[in-house]
Amino acid sequence: MNSKNILIVDDEAVNHLLYQKMLNSSGWSNTVYCAYNGVQALEILEIRCREDLVIPDLILLDLHMPRMDGIEFMVALRGIECLEGKHDKIVIAVVTASMDPLEFEKARSLGVRHIFSKPLNKVQLESISKMEFDEA
Repeated sequence: MNSKNILIVDDEAVNHLLYQKMLNSSGWSNTVYCAYNGVQALEILEIRCREDLVIPDLILLDLHMPRMDGIEFMVALRGIECLEGKHDKIVIAVVTASMDPLEFEKARSLGVRHIFSKPLNKVQLESISKMEFDEA
């Protein structure tokens, strides 16, 4: 798999470590950014965008977090002016413990392309790679 820039947005540190290890062992991650809620994720994206730095290719997003949850994050993401026209280039995959079909429907309406149950596994990561980045 080719290297990608990844933003992990999850309030559990153990998930950050698990996903980073999996991404690195598969050779998939170029740079991994970590945020523990939607507010931190927006700050990372705004800084990278405003300073014309590389933005993430993939966001692994939890739905239930303090301060700003995944749905609120996706709504706010649409409001980042310097990302205008670039939203479709960022693949968003929800990785959640939720089983609520209404949350999934809302997430998809906001641009989420993939929804997986926690924890993310290598097969799911490979499916994102194949479907989104034409990689086996």
